[in-house]
Amino acid sequence: NFANEKLQQFFLTQVFKEEEVLHVKEGVPWKEVEYQDNTPCIELMEKPPNGIFRLLDSQCKAPKASEEALCEQVNETHKKGGFLAPTRLKRMRDGEGFIVRHYAGDVVYETSTVIGKATKVSEVSLLEKNNDTLQEDWLEQLAGSEVPLLKSLFSPGWEAALKAKKSASFSSVGKRFVNDLNSLLDELKASKAHFVRCIKPNSKQVKKEFEPAMVLDQLRCSGVVEAVRVMTEAYPTRIPYEVIHGRYAPLMGKEVLDATGDEPAAFCEAIAIACDVAPGDFALGLTKLFLKVGCGVFLEDLASMDTAVVVPLLVAKIAESKRKKGAEKVIGNAVYGWFLRKRYKEKRAAAALAQHRMRTLKARREYQKWSKERQERLKREAAERTKKEAEEKAMREAEAEARRKAEAEASANKKKADEKAVAAAVAKAKAEAEARVAAEMAEAEARVAAEMAENEARNAAKQKLDRKRSDSNVFGSQPMVEATLASPRGRAGSTTRRPSFFDAASNANLTEALTEAQKEKEAEKVAGGGIDGTMSLEKASSNHAVKKEEYFDVLIIRDVGKGTLGIAVDLWDGEVTVGAITTGGPADREGTLVQGDVIKGVDGCPCNTIEEVTGMVQKAPKDIRLSICRRPVSVVLESMIRMRMPSGEWEPFAFRLLSNRNIEFEKLSPPVYAGEIHARLAQSLKLVEERGGDKVLEIVTGHKHFQIKCETMLELETWQLRLQEVIMLQEKVANVAHGWLLKEEPAQSGSGTQFKHYWFVLFSNGILMYFADMQRAVLGQALGFIPVENCVEETRNASMHTISIKCSFKTWLLATKSKESMLQWAASLKVAAPSDASAKPAIDAVLAQGWCDLPRDTPEGEVWARHWFVLKSSALQIYPEEQKKAAAKGPLGEPSASLQSTAMKTATRAQGADFYKWGIVVETTDGTLLRMRATGQSEMRHLLSTLNVNCIPTEVAAPGTREAVATLTEQLKAGYLYKRAETRKAKPWGQRWFVLEVMTDAGPEEGTVVRTGQLTYFNNSKDAAIKKSPTVIHLKDATKVQTALGKTHKTEHRVLLSTPDRESGLMELGHGDKEVADDWAKLLLFWIGPPKVAQGSIGGEAKVVRSAWMEVKWEAHRAAELTDDDLARSETISKSSPSFARSFFRKKKEEAEPATKPSRASVEASPPPLGADGTEGAEDAGADEEQTFAWAYVALLSEPGSGGGLTLRQYTDEAMTTEVGRLQLGYRVQAAVLDDSIEDYETAFRVVPDGKASDTWLLCPGSDAASADWIATIMPSA
Repeated sequence: NFANEKLQQFFLTQVFKEEEVLHVKEGVPWKEVEYQDNTPCIELMEKPPNGIFRLLDSQCKAPKASEEALCEQVNETHKKGGFLAPTRLKRMRDGEGFIVRHYAGDVVYETSTVIGKATKVSEVSLLEKNNDTLQEDWLEQLAGSEVPLLKSLFSPGWEAALKAKKSASFSSVGKRFVNDLNSLLDELKASKAHFVRCIKPNSKQVKKEFEPAMVLDQLRCSGVVEAVRVMTEAYPTRIPYEVIHGRYAPLMGKEVLDATGDEPAAFCEAIAIACDVAPGDFALGLTKLFLKVGCGVFLEDLASMDTAVVVPLLVAKIAESKRKKGAEKVIGNAVYGWFLRKRYKEKRAAAALAQHRMRTLKARREYQKWSKERQERLKREAAERTKKEAEEKAMREAEAEARRKAEAEASANKKKADEKAVAAAVAKAKAEAEARVAAEMAEAEARVAAEMAENEARNAAKQKLDRKRSDSNVFGSQPMVEATLASPRGRAGSTTRRPSFFDAASNANLTEALTEAQKEKEAEKVAGGGIDGTMSLEKASSNHAVKKEEYFDVLIIRDVGKGTLGIAVDLWDGEVTVGAITTGGPADREGTLVQGDVIKGVDGCPCNTIEEVTGMVQKAPKDIRLSICRRPVSVVLESMIRMRMPSGEWEPFAFRLLSNRNIEFEKLSPPVYAGEIHARLAQSLKLVEERGGDKVLEIVTGHKHFQIKCETMLELETWQLRLQEVIMLQEKVANVAHGWLLKEEPAQSGSGTQFKHYWFVLFSNGILMYFADMQRAVLGQALGFIPVENCVEETRNASMHTISIKCSFKTWLLATKSKESMLQWAASLKVAAPSDASAKPAIDAVLAQGWCDLPRDTPEGEVWARHWFVLKSSALQIYPEEQKKAAAKGPLGEPSASLQSTAMKTATRAQGADFYKWGIVVETTDGTLLRMRATGQSEMRHLLSTLNVNCIPTEVAAPGTREAVATLTEQLKAGYLYKRAETRKAKPWGQRWFVLEVMTDAGPEEGTVVRTGQLTYFNNSKDAAIKKSPTVIHLKDATKVQTALGKTHKTEHRVLLSTPDRESGLMELGHGDKEVADDWAKLLLFWIGPPKVAQGSIGGEAKVVRSAWMEVKWEAHRAAELTDDDLARSETISKSSPSFARSFFRKKKEEAEPATKPSRASVEASPPPLGADGTEGAEDAGADEEQTFAWAYVALLSEPGSGGGLTLRQYTDEAMTTEVGRLQLGYRVQAAVLDDSIEDYETAFRVVPDGKASDTWLLCPGSDAASADWIATIMPSA
């Protein structure tokens, strides 16, 4: 299986990676192809130090190894990797095996115990299978066998064992197989590879039967589908220019060469066009001609055809191509001229239409202005006319009253005169006709009385008849009036069609015709109605693609007369715009409006502000008509940014802010996907600074924190400004203060600063914005903003008063010439308070929904079942297929499973066979894995992007906290030193392995680091490699370092270290080489005392030249050993302890001699072995020890601070945070392969640095080629 993985990687490298590299190198277009890279699976199996093969070798070398321990170690080490499946999927324990996700499918590797129980047959364990060690006696006998076959098989191994310094006690089958496989791949890479894919047609192993699903899975997993896509979309046929140009160009005529020039690319292009190769089927590289599949057959045949046949044919084809080019030019000019004429006519028509629209708009505005002025003039004239009429009426009434009084007085005077005349006449004739008059008077009175009685009777009858007629008319006409009022024809605005914004001229006086009582009644009727602020993401974009500006009317019927329209409006670019639509509201049910529509009028009345729209909505009846303008969605802002993913990595994205206030994004790195972020969901913005000085914009919503950063600070500030404008539209903030101020800006000349006038507006949420002028402020087109956190006012002179405004990421200096203005602005700035973003409700919108497959355990094994998922901002809800079908279009009810967004940790594409089945793996915070399969590639990408961008929370540091950074440990020096014992009972001097390390941690302030020294010693270098029994001395507590001279051989040069935590207060170290002792003293003197605080960042400035995992053996430099004569001359050792002196060191020449058995008395007189600190319990460090190879991450670094010198360093991990060894190479460093190879380490080489007392390293990469590369890198660089 590992061999198949390596061959699959070789196939992917040849077909995809190298093709991409070649296309990019030659400058030929390349379309990204998505495929599963199995490099992580190969690293899982072979990468040191924790690959499965490496762990297997380690277990084989361990004293109490077992398969169960190996499986547990593999599962524990790689449990977070994507290519090792959890054992619970197969109902196993971690000690029973492990599951590897190979590219062709998951494979279960079980222990021999599990296999034996299942098969009832004894199985050999993995550890025994991997151990191919043959005892030395057997190897010798087999190598000396008389059978030629056996002798040829084992003689090379026996000879290698004799040459090696020490034969390895363990021979790994896995390691040998990996090395052989790598050698095979090196040979394959050096050849031209052709691939044959074998596809298994069915699982029944019968002929002439195909299982489509099985075949398709194999084609997908093996990369054949992607390879076919590369063959069709790329240019697999390549012909070097020299093959065609170098052979045929000298034979062509002068006319052909003049047409193509001396450029090989131009000549080959002319040949390709002459051979009828379509322009889209070939591409010109830097050195080769690239052709599509099957398009270069004729050109490939040219290389083998006779020049006598080819040259005339090419000349004819080039001549024909030249004629075609001339014809194409004539036709092209004609078509281009036609196109230009057509475009000119279209532009002229568009200009005429635009002029017509502008004239119409101008005329409409002039008419509206004239109509308004006319109405005001008519009102004034009516008032004057009413006043004049009232005055005239009063004058007429006064004159009439005067005439009436005069007439009454004249009538009274005339009446009096008549009465006097009548009295005189009566008196005069009284005497004459008293009798006659008396008779006549009696007769007259009788007649008058009769007539009066008759008249009264007639009048009474007439009055009675008149009253009856009057009552009949009053009660008979009222029902007619009521019927008239109830008739639909008697209502105002009862027509079925309401006038729109474009019929506004005929209804200009409609509002003025209402009486105050009617207005109050209508206001009460719509009280509580209006525009709702509840948002919906369902109408964020229109399904109808708008290619040009459209105007139309929308009739919305509210639920009740006092109800709302179900929309939220705001002012965007100076126009009243639909910001959001409430789900299930009147506007949502009508279904026409979308986010971004511009409201031009309400019920035929033009509206330019939110107040006008709100007023008209309140006055309108239950059904209301809106005049809408819909424009094509345009890109307001576009940038290439990097966004922080839930995993903590920064991924490249293309971000576009659209005119409908949505953010489109497209991920540029694999896996590629696209999606949308609704900017209206943003609640607040924060500009924070990362360690290293990078500025990051943090977008806070109700469910997620987005973090983005741009290439330049200007780009990031532009995004912050535009998004802040969107947030300001939702907050409905009030204008606290506004006015002209001077703002300090960099001078245009590039040196110094200057003050420039801007219009400033301070809002109630503590945001201060500035605009180019007042009109831009009305339109909301700000140039910049700052959240006011602190302000300080200052008077520089009588004509310059300044205000300094600060926030966490910028500072503004504003100025004014008036002190009163400065004080007013300062007071307003201190009063304005930022808005509370947490008070805004979070919208739990549906982001995605659809079908997916989820695994289910059955007695037969794992089965994938169909489910319906609903992904919201707050949770992922899962419903069984039966529940979804039963619900139909109704509510789904309670989900069978729900995963909260806060519980999600990562969402990645599945590995192994699930990669091509559109699998997704969601990891939760408690380590649980949710596996899903989408129905297709586009659905998988959409779901993956929605999970990563909109749902899974990104870890954000709390305000005021600093990002945690791992401590970096560097090893400055290591080697053997003699240490004086601290007790008299112990040996006076003992050799110990000392290591000087420096720990680098984050400093108290940004951009600073703290370095602390630490001295550690061990019994020997072997203990140091495994950190066994260390003794640590913190140099920050040390007070003094001195050098001195001694008389003891090999310790003449002393280093005295004063430490308060030791009983004697002094540690005495010694070495026979003055240069080594001085070097140790110099380093210790620098690092004692308080920790060093310096500017910089963790990681230093060292540049990594080369790095890789390999096995390393450290051969430490050791001083010559002390003899008995040396110890006898020492003044520090008692003369009565000769046996004690002899037990300290022995000469090398005595090692070869058989050791004499000491007497019992001498054994009893000798003290027990001493520990590292001089106490009993450990053997002396001078005892011989055999160093072994150990895995380490080796890096070759170039350090600018050391004059460009090179160092080799060993680390415990690829992050290079913990250093375990360092080798300063110097200018005379030597690196070469071993003269006598070591078994199982045949590729090792030795590095000998420049220095008398330096250690040497044996490095063993994975192949001979890698060793040669390392040697070539070290030697020339040195």
